[in-house]
Amino acid sequence: HCLEKNPEERFHSAHDLAFDLESVSGVSSPSQTRVVTPAGSGPLRKILLASAAALAILAVTFFAGRRTGTWAGRNGAAPVVHRRLTFRRGNVLFARFAPDGQNVVYSAAWGDRPAEIFLAHVGSPESRPLGIVNANLLSVSSTGELALLLKKSNVYGTHGAGTLARVPLTGGAPREILEDVVDADWSPDGTQLAIVRLAGGEFVVEFPIGRRVYSTRSELGRPRVSPDGKSVALSERGATGTNLILVAANGERRFLTKGWILIDTFAWHPSGRELWFIGIDITSGIAVRAVDLAGKVRLVASLTDNEVLHDLSRDGQALVEREVGDHEILFSADHERERNLSWLEESHATALSPDGRQLLSSEQGEGGGEKGSVYIRKTDGSPAVRLGDGEAKDLSPDGKWALSLFPGAQPRLVLLPTGAGAPRTIETGLLQPLGGVFVPPDGRRLLMAATESKHGPRGYVVEPGVPPRVFTPEGIRGAGPISPGGDRVILRGSDDTWAIYPIAGGPQRPLPGLDPKDEILQWSSDGESLYVTRYGALPLEIDRYAISSATRQRWKELMPADRAGVVRIDNVIIARDGRSYAYTHNRVLASDLFVVSGWK
Repeated sequence: HCLEKNPEERFHSAHDLAFDLESVSGVSSPSQTRVVTPAGSGPLRKILLASAAALAILAVTFFAGRRTGTWAGRNGAAPVVHRRLTFRRGNVLFARFAPDGQNVVYSAAWGDRPAEIFLAHVGSPESRPLGIVNANLLSVSSTGELALLLKKSNVYGTHGAGTLARVPLTGGAPREILEDVVDADWSPDGTQLAIVRLAGGEFVVEFPIGRRVYSTRSELGRPRVSPDGKSVALSERGATGTNLILVAANGERRFLTKGWILIDTFAWHPSGRELWFIGIDITSGIAVRAVDLAGKVRLVASLTDNEVLHDLSRDGQALVEREVGDHEILFSADHERERNLSWLEESHATALSPDGRQLLSSEQGEGGGEKGSVYIRKTDGSPAVRLGDGEAKDLSPDGKWALSLFPGAQPRLVLLPTGAGAPRTIETGLLQPLGGVFVPPDGRRLLMAATESKHGPRGYVVEPGVPPRVFTPEGIRGAGPISPGGDRVILRGSDDTWAIYPIAGGPQRPLPGLDPKDEILQWSSDGESLYVTRYGALPLEIDRYAISSATRQRWKELMPADRAGVVRIDNVIIARDGRSYAYTHNRVLASDLFVVSGWK
């Protein structure tokens, strides 16, 4: 999950880590914070992801004990008590207090089962399934009615839109209401729903359903209707961070607090005068905070765990989830059983050698260090070798060099030798590189994404001894792999359609039948087909797309054999000949609900 209940994102998005060149930020982080850009799925995709989204994904990792406990308050204050509510292996998605404050309704994917709805009583270790499967809880009304999300593409995690439905807590079959809904919340009287849905590439807020009060292309999440029923609080994620906003019934929007690395879940205090949220900033890390209607933020409690605030009861008790997760790499060749090639706790696959015998990866968590770490590892399971700092971007066709991005106020691309030799910095002049990949077949050239003064991110060709040359317009919205001969690249244009672009310039060739949400993973070695997927679904389906006929055929479905806690698959790397592949998956190792009393 990486610190938020909705992976995107848990980027994200972010938003499925789908990158939009127009939204990539060139803003650098302070020196004490390492900005890490997640590796993409196709060669050029790896170099064009948003720094802000990466900062949100990999902001902080925390580890701590996970048992019920009591901590004495300071200066005579009441003690803080954590009472554990769930005890199974898997992933809690969303949770809410029932109207009585003594029962909790939650959705969870326990073991290898998809998400379903459960009812738990505070003080009891047992949870009762309500018989509603493939569903995610969104909200519980004051009258005891549930708002659910059905028919999601990912039934193991929180990601994705689905069909909004409602059902009484006392039982019955859910009644479907509206499709393409991301999230929803009941009004205080339990008669209306505020929703966030996807429409025309925008996040649309309706309150009540059918009345559009706000829309934006920025990612919106977690609508929470105020206790007086007059406004809706939402998180809004952009290139410079996450904001908490308040949207009134007349559509007026105002900021409550801005510019956080990440704000995940939040809830109204029963007084209606504050919103409590778990936010991450550079100076103080992760904590429970409260913001009042005037925008004043105060500290409620510092945290050592990765905790998620799900709800606040009428008497001020907090419903939180403690979560520990990691990222692992699985690899397979010649139809063999997948083997785990992870090294530390946040391993991200970046590239495979053409013969599938070497894997390039990044370590982006605590083990990777402040500057990040680049590793090379033989796929036979031999120990990984650390090559240097930064974030791995690509492996040269001959396997002798790894391309690393050193982030910071002055980001730079560095060639790290995989054997003997010294690192080499790529000269980019005044350009601010975001990443790069080697151009086959010899790897003498690079394709680089970079920003420069008065221009948004664009693609450049980098050759030794020659100034970087622009080869994409600023309107390009996404990218895929480079052809085997190194003369063409797949790009998603400003009209959101995929096409083949000559790197030397010239007219593009449309690729009909591909959706803007598709991601192009690899170009086959014969140049006749593409490997295509759509991130977010579990299992993850991968097709082969025939370029000449514009037809698709299923190639493989990816899903770890141990499904418990798996919430997302990303960074799929496929060798051109299709004989070997590797992918990164995000797994929740432990996810438990606690009822916390004593926070003020």
